[in-house]
Amino acid sequence: MRAFIAGQDMMFVGTADRRGYAHTSFRAGPAGFVRVLNEKTLAYPEYKGNGVMSSLGNIHENPRVGLMFVDFAGDRIGLHVNGKAHIVENEEFAHLLNGQSAAPAHSAPADVANSKLPTVERWVVVSV
Repeated sequence: MRAFIAGQDMMFVGTADRRGYAHTSFRAGPAGFVRVLNEKTLAYPEYKGNGVMSSLGNIHENPRVGLMFVDFAGDRIGLHVNGKAHIVENEEFAHLLNGQSAAPAHSAPADVANSKLPTVERWVVVSV
């Protein structure tokens, strides 16, 4: 499951507000943009987007999330991960990693320098 997640370049995030009204959002990045921190913790970056922040607003009210990873092109399989999420600012996330790079995983350092990825504004850490 760790290897599957590390190879994914997209996922869907399901959240609900405090009243239970559901919302699903699409997230994408380079393969490995979702970080597997340990066997019970994932983290994904929140890039600068449309500014609506529906998912983050819901997480603030109700931390329960569902993440759905689907391999549409390869094995055509999926993986769902449920847990509790909390929003972490970049500085706090870097501290959480104990000096490891907070940048999303990429296949090679050159990818980072040559990419036109949006800036990571904060991270969502999910306890599975």
